[in-house]
This record gives sequence, structure tokens and C-alpha cells, in this order.
Amino acid sequence: MVKKMNDDSRKVRQEETIAAISTPSGESAIGLVRLSGATVITIVGQMFRAPSGKRLITFDSHKVYYGFVVDQNGEKIDETMITLMLSPRTYTREDVAEISGHGGATAVKAILKRTLELGARLAEPGEFSKRAFLNGRIDLVQAEAIIDLIKSKSSKGFKTAFSQLDGQLSIALGEIEEGLIDVISDIEASIDFPEEELDILDNSALAEKLQKLQYKTSKLLDTYGVGRIYREGVGVAIVGRPNVGKSSLMNCLLERDRVIVTEKPGTTRDTVEETLQIEGV
Repeated sequence: MVKKMNDDSRKVRQEETIAAISTPSGESAIGLVRLSGATVITIVGQMFRAPSGKRLITFDSHKVYYGFVVDQNGEKIDETMITLMLSPRTYTREDVAEISGHGGATAVKAILKRTLELGARLAEPGEFSKRAFLNGRIDLVQAEAIIDLIKSKSSKGFKTAFSQLDGQLSIALGEIEEGLIDVISDIEASIDFPEEELDILDNSALAEKLQKLQYKTSKLLDTYGVGRIYREGVGVAIVGRPNVGKSSLMNCLLERDRVIVTEKPGTTRDTVEETLQIEGV
């Protein structure tokens, strides 16, 4: 009973339309509120007014429209551009709308508040990607890649994460999985139908298949170390006796005066940390 109630609860939350601010906090030119769910058109249609008077339900998918977000009294909240994207050609494979208003906390919070008043629910952290996964838009490997993409600190780290998001790692893992399933199928067929004398379990052929799969797996595992460096970078400490040029070396690597350099020993007493890219790492 408890499991069924939990399943029903998850299903209800999955069917709810979610909304969230998708741009960083602080002052900026543009702030964006994103919605996803079955009632996106209904919710946004009640709060958006186009100068032409056209209703949102008549708008074409994957196009940008100019207008105003209004409150329950029809008063303008902000001047906006709305991008409407209809299922299934969206990130979550649900109806999605992105409302671009003026940056800063006031405008986007007012727009978000209006979506919640009309029935949307505040999205949980990562819930848009969660829905993309549950709806088959991305797999778990690609979901992890999104995090790496956002947190990437170097060009090679970004490129590696994007390749993973593009499905390259998923394809490689899928090929290994398919090969293992073929081997297991051959073994099971030989065990289940011994009287048929099926010529499918040749030991040498089986060993060759497994060796190829082992090679592919090992080759894939070998990329982890390099991928981790691209993703996380390399921690380097510059240490040495006082007044031997540590600060000068750091300034030289950074190509700017980050650390004080004097002839007096012991000027730099605290640790100084910086991020530096060298050849994309």
C-alpha cells in the first residue's frame, strides 16, 4: 500500500507543470523563466498578451513572440519575449515555454510568481533534466554530462562533456552491452537445447568475442583518467624557500600581477589560489 501511494505521488508530481528561474541571480540584461508540463499553454496563455491580440494557443512552435506578461487585473508586469516549444521536440519532451524578461531579481521573480499563481509548481533542483530522463530524452550518462558541462572550467573539459551529452559514451557502452548479450544468448541456447547440437558455442570463437569486448572495455576505462583531468583540472602547488621567486613564477604563469613581489623575504604569508588554462586544461 505504501509503495503504491508513493508511486501515485510521483506520478502526480510528474504530471504537474513546473516553473523556475533559469538565469543566475544578480543584475543582467535578460532574465529567463522556464516552464514545462501539460498545462504550459493554459498557464502562459492567461498571463501573456501579444500586441496583435492573438492567443497563445494559435502560436507556432519553436518561434519567438513579443508581448507583455500581465497580472490578474491585466496590469503589465514586464515586457517580454516568449519562446513556445511544443511536445515532443523539446528538452523534456513536454510542452515548454521560456519567458525572457528584463534581468534583475524584481522582474523574473514577478513573472515566476505569476506562473505559480496560475497553477505551476516551483521546480525542484534538476527537475527539468529529471523529466528529460524519465521521458526518454536523455539517458543517465547524458544526465551526468549536463552537470559536467555546466561545471566545466576548461575548453577540453567542455568538449569532453559535450561529446558525452551528444551520446558518444552511451553509444560505446551500448555496443559493449550488445556484445555481452550476444555472448550470453549463445551460451544459454547451447545449455537449453543440447540435443539440437547447435554449432554456436565454439570455444575459440567465444574467447575471441570476449577478448574484443574486454579490449573495448579496457580502452574505455583508460579514458577515465584523462577525462577526469579535463573535467576537474590538475592541482598544482608552488612551494619553496622564501624569496626564491614563487610569486614571480605565479605572476608569469597568470600573465598579470596577482601576487606582490618584493625583495623582502616572507611578503606572501597566505595561500594564493587561481585557476589557469594551459592548452585547454
